[in-house]
Amino acid sequence: MKKLMFHAVIALSLFSFAVACGKKKSDTTPVRAGGKASPNKDSNIPTPDAETGDVQAKAETDDSVQGDENTGTNLDTLPDSQVPQAQTPAPGTTAAPQSAQDTQSKGTVEDIVHAPQATATDLKFMAAEGRKYAGTADDYLRNYLMYKTQQVSDAAQAELNLKSANSIRSATLKIDYRDANSEGTGDVAMTLVVGTSSKDEKKVVLGGAIENQKARLRSSSSSVSGKLTCMDRDVRFCENAMVELTIGSAKKSTVYAIMRRTNIQITGKFPAENCKTQDCENMLALLRHTELGMVDQFSIKKAKMESFEIINGRTAFKVNLQTRGQEVIVFGGVLLNPETHPLVNVTADRSLAIEDQVNFETGENFRTRMNDSLKDIRIVENDGKGMIRLNANFKEVSPGLRDHMQLIIKRIGKELRPIVE
Repeated sequence: MKKLMFHAVIALSLFSFAVACGKKKSDTTPVRAGGKASPNKDSNIPTPDAETGDVQAKAETDDSVQGDENTGTNLDTLPDSQVPQAQTPAPGTTAAPQSAQDTQSKGTVEDIVHAPQATATDLKFMAAEGRKYAGTADDYLRNYLMYKTQQVSDAAQAELNLKSANSIRSATLKIDYRDANSEGTGDVAMTLVVGTSSKDEKKVVLGGAIENQKARLRSSSSSVSGKLTCMDRDVRFCENAMVELTIGSAKKSTVYAIMRRTNIQITGKFPAENCKTQDCENMLALLRHTELGMVDQFSIKKAKMESFEIINGRTAFKVNLQTRGQEVIVFGGVLLNPETHPLVNVTADRSLAIEDQVNFETGENFRTRMNDSLKDIRIVENDGKGMIRLNANFKEVSPGLRDHMQLIIKRIGKELRPIVE
């Protein structure tokens, strides 16, 4: 393996610059550290879709990158009562069909969420649980919705709202835009997993249609409804949305959620000495090619992060990377409040949902070789504003022969429009 020696051209990796996906460049062979790409003029160059925008990536070397980092709060070793259970399922992961889940738990969603009566100790725990999780972007939405929850003066209603927020274990939002020129109109589906534990989970699917950046969400099988508001200033998109959920019929509770799906910037930090394995070389080439603006099978085509934030409840994220070589890399997990959990060591969720494995543009299945080359990924830091730091270990190819790297994910925010009450 070649040593990672960076001459003047590769020294550009020390700075972050955007990769303009729309520019056509020659398909190439992988760029190794310190090497140049050799063009292949006969290659077909894929045209990126309009939704992708700019993919930003870079690769660096860093002597401080270590494998098997085990610092901070290791949630894997804590008792279940102390572990925030938000990883199953993470955004985008699948759950059992509703009919199957309904047979596994007793009562309705309203029964699960609103009963039994909470004690003072329960309420104190639920309030602490709500403060345990972080935001996922550097904007005003989270603070605004937290302020709204604090304006409920009726103690019984505030308790009901808090219990309901604590009971939402995961949320996903899927939008099917009707037309590229339809100014953001489309069909929307929101899926919630509700329960006080994994034993009484219920899946609720709400549907609606976006018109004028708003949608009413309804479910035919439960007493849950919602109002969605797209917050992007660019009305063609709904990458940042606020959702007001109403749970119950006789007794109603209100829960606020923030749903996001945005582009991200990716930085890969590799040990300065060298890559010991081909898997490490491939990952380095993937980030390097993307950074240099190459449009080939060794570059990233899409880099998305979706997340949910339940106000007074859980926060989780999921990253999906798709390469032009038809590879997919997926990871996600809970995001803890950096003020209360400055050091963490959380095992990322690596599960692949069915929709993660299919390229809906071509109808073909993605390959998962690069995804499978990673033994584990651990979340070690987040700033509550969309920056997440992860440590990744490659699989051992022979005794003692294994590489590691660090990934830094940064959400690329879009301008939001002002709140109109």
